[in-house]
Amino acid sequence: MPHDHAHGHAHTPPANLGPAFRWAVGLNTGYVIVEAAAGLLTGS
Repeated sequence: MPHDHAHGHAHTPPANLGPAFRWAVGLNTGYVIVEAAAGLLTGS
């Protein structure tokens, strides 16, 4: 089955990821820290 569209996957991220991305990274990092602390405190 031939097709006539490109299969290139060279996607570059935007130059400015914006505040939503920074919020998401910060919230995820905070969640991981809280979860790790809770696991250590409970001996899990």
